[in-house]
Amino acid sequence: MKRYALKTLVCPFTHSELSVVSFEETPLTLTTQDIERCQRLGISPADASSAIKEGILYSEESRKWFPITNYTPVMLDFPTDMHREFQERHSSKTDIFTKYEMANGNPREGERFVQRSFTREWDLLNHDNVSFGYTPEQRDEFVKIEFDWPPGVLEQSPLKVLEIGAGSGFETASLERVTKGYVFGFDLNLALVRKGHLLYSNPFINTAISSAFVLPLQPHTFQVVYSNGVLHHTYSTKEAFDAIDQYRAEDGIICIWLYAYEDYNTGRLSALMYVAEWTFRPSIARLPDFWQNLVVKLLTRHYHYNYMKGTYLGRDKWTLKDSEHQVRDRWTCLYAHRHSFKEVIMWFQEKGLKYELIDAAAYQEKIGIPLIGIGIRGASQAYFDKLTPAKEAKTTERLSPRVTL
Repeated sequence: MKRYALKTLVCPFTHSELSVVSFEETPLTLTTQDIERCQRLGISPADASSAIKEGILYSEESRKWFPITNYTPVMLDFPTDMHREFQERHSSKTDIFTKYEMANGNPREGERFVQRSFTREWDLLNHDNVSFGYTPEQRDEFVKIEFDWPPGVLEQSPLKVLEIGAGSGFETASLERVTKGYVFGFDLNLALVRKGHLLYSNPFINTAISSAFVLPLQPHTFQVVYSNGVLHHTYSTKEAFDAIDQYRAEDGIICIWLYAYEDYNTGRLSALMYVAEWTFRPSIARLPDFWQNLVVKLLTRHYHYNYMKGTYLGRDKWTLKDSEHQVRDRWTCLYAHRHSFKEVIMWFQEKGLKYELIDAAAYQEKIGIPLIGIGIRGASQAYFDKLTPAKEAKTTERLSPRVTL
């Protein structure tokens, strides 16, 4: 965790400010470009020139403490084994543990299950892997397409980006490269803690563990709110969307990607796959570990053979672990909701957002495969009100999206 994150992170219980006690800190060497970027983003170079590896955050108001381990704050509002292990490791270093208490709230419906299954899934991959087949370069191209509307998104300064669903941090790093802003990436899965040492050296990335429904942030503070492939894995995609949208600044944007119901209306085989997933996934997700691992192993071998034989995306770098990651993502998650384009568009309209779908033709041209799912971004009238007349002229024809379903 970089020290400047203290100006953004708050207690998830009371939204009050946090203090920090650092047990171990790693200095960072900033380049001339890094210092210039800090100044542009309103960050003190001194606060970006070190990363807290082990430490503790605490709130005077709520009387709660939150661990920082392997450079990653654990900002959950409910306790985990990681909290107890952290306290045992560091109990002699501070009296915070006796004066304050660990998080003691209750998780939302299914959150412990989701945390366990996605921790296991993301533990499989490191940053030298492809992620869902994307190389870092391909992921960057995808992000550029996602941010291709409204005009001027990446020209905002300072540009503060909130990512919901950081996974292993692979996508977080892509967001930082493309936006040139500073990124706060959150995820429920604890594998993100184990990857903390892979991200700490970037002065413009902060990752943390948190529920999407109770983020340790003040509302309306991010120019970009971004979530790709995550919200449909909660108990309610719509409620998750509502929860994260509150952190979008009034003149900011929100960009999400979700599973689409229409993806299974493209032919008989896709319809059969939908029925199979709908029928068997909940049962596989709830199997005891031994039997689930056995099913995953069998499905992984089959999936890997078919992927290597017929799929283009990332095939030269694809490994058996990538296949297992893909199988677990599809067959072992508790929730995997699918929504129609019309339904998701209505969510944006209810909030008074102008919206546009991701350019599927541009995606296929850049990435080389068809775009699946629902990729959509939205901005309020306040965003367009701050555009220069020249930019307004360029975007006039795009303000009333044309959607063919």
